[in-house]
Amino acid sequence: MNVNDPRAAQQLLNGFYPREREGCWTGKTFRVRLAAPPNAARKGAVLILRFGIPGASIERLHTIAVSGAVNGVALTPGEYTQAGDFSYSRDVPQSAFHGGDTFAEFTLDKVTPASPPENRELGLFVTTIGLEAR
Repeated sequence: MNVNDPRAAQQLLNGFYPREREGCWTGKTFRVRLAAPPNAARKGAVLILRFGIPGASIERLHTIAVSGAVNGVALTPGEYTQAGDFSYSRDVPQSAFHGGDTFAEFTLDKVTPASPPENRELGLFVTTIGLEAR
């Protein structure tokens, strides 16, 4: 799902700031509802989070660790040490899919603190989030 698509708004459950240009900023934690691919309960799936980290964030924080979970099943974290566009892509085991809604949750170890004129703590600039068949 492209987070900037107005139809995706009801899937962005919490931790997202209003949409901008091609994506939206997150806070320290954020959660989405996703459609599981066919056969995910038998084969698992791949969770993909595409995002950007601006130079100012890395200059201030030095590193940002991203942890993900699907329906409570924790995935391997990723650590990012440079500015740029990235993809957090992790295999999700079939045990994470039990029918019904599928939720993905993300947690950052740190965010850029709010400071004037910006009054929000900023995490990642997310463009897309989704599950793909394995």
